[in-house]
Amino acid sequence: MKKTQFILAIFLAFSVIGCNSSNSNILYQPDEKSIRNITVSDDAKIELIKGDYGTALQFSCGGENQAPNIIIHDTNFCKLSNYHYLAADITNPGTEEVMVEVRLNANGWLNNGQLVPPGQTRTLRLNIFRGSFPEYYSKKLFAMNNHPGGFVYVPGFNTDLISKISFLIVCPSRPTTVQISNIRGQGDVILPTEQELEKDFFPLVDTFGQYRHTNWPGKTQNLEELKQSVILERENMKKHPRPSEWNKYGGWLKGPELKATGHFRTQKVNGKWWLIDPDGYLFWSHGMGGVSIGGTSVTITDREFYFTELPDPEKYKEYYRTRSWAPFGYYKDRTTRSFDQAGWNMQRKYGDDWRKKIASLAHERLASWGQNSMGAWSSPDIYLASKTPYTPIIMIRSRKIEASVGHWTKYSDPYDSSFLESLTARIKDIEKSTTDPYCIGYFVDNETTWGTPTSVANWTIASPADQPAKIEMLDFLKKRYNNIEELNEKWGTQFSSWDDFMNSTKPLDIQNKDTKDFTLIAVNEYFKKVSSTLKKMAPNKLYLGPRFDFHFYPSEENLNPWDFRNNWIVNVAVPYCDVISFNRYRHSAADLRPGDFDKPVIIGEWHHVSPEKGSYYTSAENYTKSLEIRAEKYEYFIKSCLSNCYIVGTHYFQMFDQPAVGRADGENFSCGFIDICDRPHTQMVDISRKIGNELYTLRYNN
Repeated sequence: MKKTQFILAIFLAFSVIGCNSSNSNILYQPDEKSIRNITVSDDAKIELIKGDYGTALQFSCGGENQAPNIIIHDTNFCKLSNYHYLAADITNPGTEEVMVEVRLNANGWLNNGQLVPPGQTRTLRLNIFRGSFPEYYSKKLFAMNNHPGGFVYVPGFNTDLISKISFLIVCPSRPTTVQISNIRGQGDVILPTEQELEKDFFPLVDTFGQYRHTNWPGKTQNLEELKQSVILERENMKKHPRPSEWNKYGGWLKGPELKATGHFRTQKVNGKWWLIDPDGYLFWSHGMGGVSIGGTSVTITDREFYFTELPDPEKYKEYYRTRSWAPFGYYKDRTTRSFDQAGWNMQRKYGDDWRKKIASLAHERLASWGQNSMGAWSSPDIYLASKTPYTPIIMIRSRKIEASVGHWTKYSDPYDSSFLESLTARIKDIEKSTTDPYCIGYFVDNETTWGTPTSVANWTIASPADQPAKIEMLDFLKKRYNNIEELNEKWGTQFSSWDDFMNSTKPLDIQNKDTKDFTLIAVNEYFKKVSSTLKKMAPNKLYLGPRFDFHFYPSEENLNPWDFRNNWIVNVAVPYCDVISFNRYRHSAADLRPGDFDKPVIIGEWHHVSPEKGSYYTSAENYTKSLEIRAEKYEYFIKSCLSNCYIVGTHYFQMFDQPAVGRADGENFSCGFIDICDRPHTQMVDISRKIGNELYTLRYNN
């Protein structure tokens, strides 16, 4: 292999934060022998290069493959269980910035990315996920994904079985080269001892719901400071009004004037898809999901001892809620008690009329932050004020196909009468939106599990005889087969009669034309009913699609165990939708496409978090660096969307940080623009304002 000389750049930004860097050990040393154990994808190549800092891997790609990667196989990687992080130094010798991602066991969900500017070297770090904790620890700290000390819990993950790591150049637009060196384990794995947990570790959070054992810039220390933050934020917003080149909807006054219809629509202009606002101006939806009155409630069942203070549940009962929702984790299938910590903080911050103040403030904040839209999961009490364009989400609560499976919920039976009843009722709940010019359109459902091209049929076969989809399937099969014997011969089954077929709930895996055709018929029925109902009840609003959670689509094979990601379902959905929606938890959306069609795309959810993921900041430096990383990735992702000719908007998830202790399913990400005390993260606000002011120039001229 060709060997060239290089000198590592001296810029080592984003070095170790929140861990003991003295515990660091090289785990992989590339040489002529070990390089043979590297798997290289299409449009990628590797070679060894030597320099003053030893031997490194030079990883190059041609810019054709949108997910070029290398997989390094080495038994030494099992030693990562002894470290907090996997770290590697990434040098970018080129003239354009590069996003590089590292993955454990080549799993796309066990990843982190690092943006490397041209001519620089940065340290890419990945938190070593923990599949279990010591028994004494788990008895006290449970039902949350992200833990004190910056540890991340992934149920069932075995660090001793890490045998490979992969590096990926994210969505290269041209030939790209990076150099990878010093692949190492880094940072101590230090958990509190059993004695420490018993002594003074709890309460875990203070009266405001903040981690009690660390201080950081912006942490609220007392009630007086909380109230003072109202004045400080108001002064800051006065200095940063909404972009002057926006009209009242957030459309671009300096752009071309097109046909005004009084409602939002789509149009392709100069080879790029756009939303067109009601007044006929170009509109690109730079927005936020989860714009709510109060934040995500924290589950307190079995965990009351985590809290320094909870208000009287009788006097302040409006902040408490009993519900049964947890699709997995500690609280699965349990009825739990939750507490609106963010709402309680707002009540103390703004007074008894805090809900009214927050509803008004939400519009002012978004405008000042350079955002012009509210996405899914936002409160009707806020968006129906008709001050900021919005995209409500309608969740169909109808009978499911009994034998179906899903990550969040089972698959809705489109043949059951409750399907249209639920859809219609939920549109009527927000009836004002059907004629409101500020309403862009509707998402319907979220991250549905669609399965393979035969899944709906096989789920239906294993469902009870009174399942409406199964009754429909019987009629479908009787038109193809004269009797049950013909079906048995074709399927290799042994049903004694059509009644036997209907009464059987035995799971089958029939992969043939019948199951493919019925799946297509049933899925088309779903989209047809949603589309026609929306056009009837809200004829001037856009159907924004089902929010596919196809995060690796279309450049990579699916890596999720609960679904199968491929083109078939996207191509079924697109003809029914005005805009097709994807939730996209990846570092870029530059490669995202609307299947085999030419249609606009919108990102329904996305965010990036620091390697520690939660808000258990380990130090002031850890907090600052975490927010800097998030802000940098925010800008990179938005710009990847602006450069994609199909994408007409992105909605960040979400406005508020999730509670430190976590919601019922264990999510507790530090992902918001606002912390648990309703105080904005300066770094996120600043980068959002920058994007808002550049938005239309970047999109139109790129």
